[in-house]
Order: sequence, then C-alpha cells, then structure tokens
Amino acid sequence: MKNEKKFFGFGRNVFFMDVSSEMIYPLVPLFLANVLGVNMAMIGLIEGVAESTASLIAGWLWDHISPAATFCFGAATATLSALLFIVLIVLIRSSQGLAVSAS
Repeated sequence: MKNEKKFFGFGRNVFFMDVSSEMIYPLVPLFLANVLGVNMAMIGLIEGVAESTASLIAGWLWDHISPAATFCFGAATATLSALLFIVLIVLIRSSQGLAVSAS
C-alpha cells in the first residue's frame, strides 16, 4: 500500500512538471527571436538538435536498459532541472536585493 501511494505521488509530480514544461515550450522560439534576436533558421536548428538528441538518448535507454529506467531517468532529470531553476531564481532575486541595498 505504501509503495502505491509513493508511485501515484511520483506520477502526480511528473504530470504537473510535464504540464508546466508544455506551457513554457511554445514560448522558447518567441524568446529566442524577440529578446535574443536569433533568426528563424537558427531557431529551427536549435530545436532540431535538441529533439534529436533527446530522442536518441531516450531511444537508447528504452532499447538497452528498460522502459522503467527511461521513465525514471526522465523524471529525475526533470526534477533536478526544476530544483536548479528554483535555486537560480533565489540567487538572482537575492543578488538583486544586494545590488539595490548597496546603491
């Protein structure tokens, strides 16, 4: 019973992380084009390299290790990137507070 609760809690966490990444994903090309000034051909190249790299890694894991390991690797990577993002936000906000108080 405890393992079922952990599994469903883990699945719920992965679901919400997937929803949040799907909300941000369409904004990446707009950010690259409007804020950074990257042309459309380069955006296509960036997207293509990212998709093919992810597909190759996930396909290799699926074929040579196991589907469960692929799922766990993807979920762990998403969790670590979310934690890194939170740490970066905290560092950026705290450094802005230090800059404001110093001036």
